[in-house]
Amino acid sequence: MNSGKLGAVSSIKLDYQTDLMIRFTPYSYDTLYLKHFVGESYNPYENYWTRINYNNVEDDDTDVLSPEAKALKKHYEEGGANAAMGIIGIRNVDGDRNGIYQPYYTGEINDYNDFGYMNEVFYPRLNGNESKVDTSLYDGEPYNESDLLVPEENIAAIEEFIQNFDHEGTDEEIIANLINYYQDNIPYTIKPGKTPRKKDFVNYFLTENKKGYCAHYASSATLILRYLGIPARYVEGYAISYYQLSEAELAEGKDYSDYYDGYSELGETAVLQVNATDADAHAWIEVYSEDRGWYPVDVTPAGEAEESEDFWDMFDDIMNGDDESDAGDEDGGQLNVKISDNMVRGVVYVIIGIIALVILVLLGIRAVAGLALLIRFLKSGLNDRLIIRYSIYYKKKSRFNKELKDKINYLEQIQFIYNRKKEKLIKKDESKAHLFEEEFDIEKIVDILDRAGFSNREIADEEYDYVCKMLF
Repeated sequence: MNSGKLGAVSSIKLDYQTDLMIRFTPYSYDTLYLKHFVGESYNPYENYWTRINYNNVEDDDTDVLSPEAKALKKHYEEGGANAAMGIIGIRNVDGDRNGIYQPYYTGEINDYNDFGYMNEVFYPRLNGNESKVDTSLYDGEPYNESDLLVPEENIAAIEEFIQNFDHEGTDEEIIANLINYYQDNIPYTIKPGKTPRKKDFVNYFLTENKKGYCAHYASSATLILRYLGIPARYVEGYAISYYQLSEAELAEGKDYSDYYDGYSELGETAVLQVNATDADAHAWIEVYSEDRGWYPVDVTPAGEAEESEDFWDMFDDIMNGDDESDAGDEDGGQLNVKISDNMVRGVVYVIIGIIALVILVLLGIRAVAGLALLIRFLKSGLNDRLIIRYSIYYKKKSRFNKELKDKINYLEQIQFIYNRKKEKLIKKDESKAHLFEEEFDIEKIVDILDRAGFSNREIADEEYDYVCKMLF
């Protein structure tokens, strides 16, 4: 997901191999977005976004010295409220090399150094940072006609769709209402099917298929907001959630003070190394406001755990192909050929044999991965042991619980877990609920987890035992 091309595959197949190695200090509970591609013009029925042209800048997806970055940098240099400056190192292992990956809001970029890492200076906008972006910082207008352009071919579908949600009020209210409608009515899936030949990606998503992954929501939201008079752009890159940081490794020999200065919502943490895979590739949008300038908005709803691809899905992909084809019918783009029953049975037997072999290999890989995790656990100190145990516990509990999965930080997660444990206890024995309330200290558990995940200082044995007793 790095070129703005849409609708060519029926399902996303992930390899979970490292694309980017990222080195930085956590400073917020918010998702870290690394943008790579910014789409300005949507091409209907051709189903792709045209990359924005940034005033003859050599890397046309760069955010270097954007007006937003200039304003936040000035606010930091003047010692403004909740201002900060950070450095992030990014090493491109197997990501797209047409351009660079950048956080919001990048100020300066250093040359590649330190074993292939490109260090980028950025100025995050944190809660309480109310600095405004003066329009005089822009080279011309803050946005142009393209940022409000909706192709004529998409207007009818958008006009039909917006009748489904409240599109009155402030820009922030309209965006929130659209996100809520997506969440409640259009399910997320990594297997939405291909956009049929001779159909438009956005129109098909909004009016017929009504399910999709991040590119569907981001593309359609960009055009919907534009139609409603809100300047918007389509963006692709990588998104690193706060939860992923619990599985990150400490960057050895790196000091916090060399990577971050200023206000942090998390307090002083540590320099971590996070590996981004294709599972972290993402699409979102940028929206313009008079005060903040261009800022990121994630419109993709939280997704349920995907069911495994069944046999007939795999069979259909093999028989009909997984790429778009110029040959085919108007509805599905599939080859119209006759296949004998014997040939079908032969193919089925071969596929079943392959599937059986793959299952055996995957079981072996899973066993090896489990053994590796056990070895890592036994070799770790208390901090890493606690984070490993909590990660396994959280994954298990949130796998089929969408409400818990939506909780993005330790505080929200532990509060949710506390409420569930209390409810179950009341059902079994209401007399014990009072003792449970006294013993279960949410703030204490969150503090221990934060220190275990982000501090170089080892937690105490009794703190480790306390969290284990309360949670596991």
